[in-house]
Amino acid sequence: EPPRPYVAERIFPSLEFDQPDELVAMPGTNRLLVLELTGKIFSFENRPAAADVATDLFADIKQRDENLSHLYGLAFHPQFVKNRTCFITYVLKGRAPDGSRLSRFKVTDANPPRLIPESEEIVLSWYGGGHNGAHIQFGPDGYLYLTTGDAGDAFPPDGKNTGQNIGDLEGSILRIDIDH
Repeated sequence: EPPRPYVAERIFPSLEFDQPDELVAMPGTNRLLVLELTGKIFSFENRPAAADVATDLFADIKQRDENLSHLYGLAFHPQFVKNRTCFITYVLKGRAPDGSRLSRFKVTDANPPRLIPESEEIVLSWYGGGHNGAHIQFGPDGYLYLTTGDAGDAFPPDGKNTGQNIGDLEGSILRIDIDH
């Protein structure tokens, strides 16, 4: 039998976002962050159904780089409370050998917290403009996991066969020791 249909329930009725693509909890706080595909990141208190919940601009990556095409991922370092470090993935416009990026940023200790744009350190870049991947998440082992995508068009899928080549950066899931 097929699974029962899912029922969507609005948890934060006072909030609206433009093309949200990621929801992340900020460690050590009662705040959630929402990433919008177009480059903005908003934070807000995790108080479901409260009528007075409002968003604060955490960052606008498009202001950091006007060539931004898509903002895809955000992950907080496992030691975020101590080191105030997070990682963000985004893609630049057009097709470029370094158009997809994984960057490290620092975050203020203020309330509400803010990303420090000038603290950006590009950790890794790969081909952008096709299937970019760019999902990031820390595993229980403390490593950062990153998908890179096959850098190709939708049709044919994996047209460059890069997903079949374990010696290729593209079409991969990378495990990164971000501290070393």
